[in-house]
Formats: sequence, C-alpha cells, structure tokens
Amino acid sequence: MLAEQSELRITENIVVRILGLGILWGLMELFLGSWIKSWQPALFGILMPGVVVFLMLFARTIVPLPGSLILMGIVAGTMKLFLAGMVFHGAFMAILIEAVLVELLFGIMGLNLITFILSAITVQFYSLFHPLLSKGVFCQSTHFVFFKRWLEQVLYGGMQDSLSDSRVGVILLALHFLMGLFVGLMSWKLLKLFSSKLRTF
Repeated sequence: MLAEQSELRITENIVVRILGLGILWGLMELFLGSWIKSWQPALFGILMPGVVVFLMLFARTIVPLPGSLILMGIVAGTMKLFLAGMVFHGAFMAILIEAVLVELLFGIMGLNLITFILSAITVQFYSLFHPLLSKGVFCQSTHFVFFKRWLEQVLYGGMQDSLSDSRVGVILLALHFLMGLFVGLMSWKLLKLFSSKLRTF
C-alpha cells in the first residue's frame, strides 16, 4: 500500500513538472518571443531558439523521462496555436519537431556535454531552415530578410543589395552554429553548478 502511494506521488510529481514546464515554455513563446521580436526582429531567429533550447535542456534534465520533452512541446505548441492564432504547420509543428529532435539526441547519446551542444546547435539550425521545410522559402523568409537588412545597415549604412544572399546565408549559418555552441556549453555549466539541487547529474 505504501509502495503504491509512493509510486502515485512520483507519477503526480512528474505530471505536474511536465505540465508546469510545458506551460512555462508556452508563455516564453508567447510573451518573451513577442518582446524579442519587437526589440530586435533581425536577431529574433537566433536569440529565441537559444532561450528555448536552454529551457528544453533544463526541463529534460529535471524530468529525465523519455518523451517528456515531446509532452511539454505539445502543451507549449497548443498554447501558441490557440492563443497566438498560429497555423498548425507553423509554430506548433516547429515546437514539436524541436522537442522530438532533442529527445532523439538524448535517447541516442544520453545526458552529457556533447548531447547538450548538439541539441542546441540542432535547434538553432532547425529554426534557421524551418521556413524552407514548411513553406519552401529561405532567402525570402522573414528571418533572412530582416537579418540581411540589419546587417547591411550595420556594415554599409543600409545600401540596398550590398550583400549577396549566399554571403548572408553563410553568416547566418555561422551565427546559428556559434549561438548553439555557446548555449550548449553554458547550459551544461549552469546545470552542473546546480546539480546538487537537481539531483540528476
């Protein structure tokens, strides 16, 4: 009887954590995402995935249950789908696919520094190429166009067509990679720092 009650409490605790982290993820997508987009739209596609993947790595660490990220992603994606008026194949699918990709990496490689780095880089690259996969566009995507205009403004004072699309694409790839590397390393260091509280390392 005591064993059954203990298992029930553990199950309830896991469910609460999954729901809580999923709701937090959804709120970040809705409110923090809107703030970053209004503050710096040119870098939104680099900054927001960095924030999201940090939360994903943190969440997967304190709920080390296979598939937990997918459940959290469903909660977050559903919130954004209904509260932000997004289409199903847009933000909802992006959130869910990111969760599946990170879950796959954890399932294959386990909990370690390489998994954290690869997860962060993978989410960054998926965010970059999501418009190509969902709409069949890359250079015409909002992220690419805003970033190109911003970069031309910074480098050349806003002269039109100062940079070729191929050069901008290479710069974007490099920045997404570097951001993923940075977030992966910092996430691992921060979570190791608080490992005694999380009791999962």
